Amino acid sequence: KDSYNYEYNFEKHPPNQVILFITSLCNFACETCFYSEKLNDTKNDLTFEELQKISSNFRQIRLLLLTGGEPYLRKNFFEIIKLFYNNNKVRKLHLPTNGYTTKKIINDTKRMLNELPKLRINIGISLDALYEKHDFISKKTGAFKKAIETQELLIDLEKKYHNLSTRFYIVLSNDNFEG
Repeated sequence: KDSYNYEYNFEKHPPNQVILFITSLCNFACETCFYSEKLNDTKNDLTFEELQKISSNFRQIRLLLLTGGEPYLRKNFFEIIKLFYNNNKVRKLHLPTNGYTTKKIINDTKRMLNELPKLRINIGISLDALYEKHDFISKKTGAFKKAIETQELLIDLEKKYHNLSTRFYIVLSNDNFEG
């Protein structure tokens, strides 16, 4: 047997964490984004069928992190989460978001909380700076205000649902840090 070959036994030890890039769609145009050159070019996004195949290769996944672009913009967003919830017993979900599509984020989160009751959900709203500087970096007028609005509504949900936690993530870069 080749000594460089590593075989992982998924049955005995499920992975602690799986990170899936589910969409390149994004409603921002941040210059700081690692993926900015390919944003909104969905031809290489994983199809639902490919995600089903990925799911079928794992028995259990302890923590699923869905990222992108903006994960909430993914077509069949809820169905993807439900797929891994049912097939892989995912009980911890992490979702970073820019918080801009408030109504969709709140509606999809409520749906997850009501239809997938054993799922612990952590939602992190990313901020690049405060106030107008965040709008400038994201190239989206009102982005900071929408992030705050979304966070306030998520906090209201967090008070009603024990399986939801929400927080802000601050991205530090030369664009927003004065040392």
